[in-house]
Amino acid sequence: MARWVAGCLFVAGLILLGARFFVQPVRDAWLFIGMARGGSVIVTRYDVSNTGLFADQLTTRLVLLRDEGSALAHRAISGPARIDEEGVHGALDAVALTPQGWTWSMGGDSLHAQGRAAAEATCPPSPGAFTALVDVPDEGGAGGEGRTLQGLALLARTHAVGNVSGGALYAIDSAGALGLDPLAECPGFLRLGSVATRVETPWIPPNPEPTFSLTVAGHRVSVRAERRGYTEAALDHTLLPERWLAWAVGFRTPSITLKRVKVQVDDAPPWNGVLLLRDHAAPG
Repeated sequence: MARWVAGCLFVAGLILLGARFFVQPVRDAWLFIGMARGGSVIVTRYDVSNTGLFADQLTTRLVLLRDEGSALAHRAISGPARIDEEGVHGALDAVALTPQGWTWSMGGDSLHAQGRAAAEATCPPSPGAFTALVDVPDEGGAGGEGRTLQGLALLARTHAVGNVSGGALYAIDSAGALGLDPLAECPGFLRLGSVATRVETPWIPPNPEPTFSLTVAGHRVSVRAERRGYTEAALDHTLLPERWLAWAVGFRTPSITLKRVKVQVDDAPPWNGVLLLRDHAAPG
């Protein structure tokens, strides 16, 4: 009996060791960032990954950092889904490139949202006008809070392998746009007026100071973040034993914190932006 138990433990250890070295979580995503008039920021993400119970699992997330009140957040898991250069397909929540621009939608019992944007996912990307409708039903399922947002938006496609940490910064204004995201297909760009250039991506720690500065292509970029923000632990929907098993094979519990920021390029008037702070920690 003791040998049988020892043998099972040995085999289990080998499996965990092999998974730690040969199994890598991969997450491909489309990221939509909209800066609304009035200061609200909406961030929607469509992640297709191999980190769930089945391949090509789709996780949709929406965070609305409102200019007043607390953040509004939504997350749903479905799939399988397929992701490519024209969006996310195969599920009710979807992103699609149409002749009129990009469209996206997501919904559930707690939220319905849809949007469209004239932005171009080129490199460097081109911001464009967007309109989004976010509807939060009341307890009876109807007649809840509905909000229409309009402003400027950017789209980015990201790719993450294994455990990732560090910050990403996006800012949009009628005078230009800035993107610094090491996971993006176009990781660094600066658009000033009609001139857009690709730039090196400086390191932004997962817990930066509320006010900090970066040097981007010879320009001084000053960032001032709000005190409040929204933090999402990506594995909150799993059981603690599942999180410990993921930790054992090397997949740490990821989290993302979103904060509204003001971004000033040299001495120009500040732009509205958002910090995406990616981090990972022990399961708990």
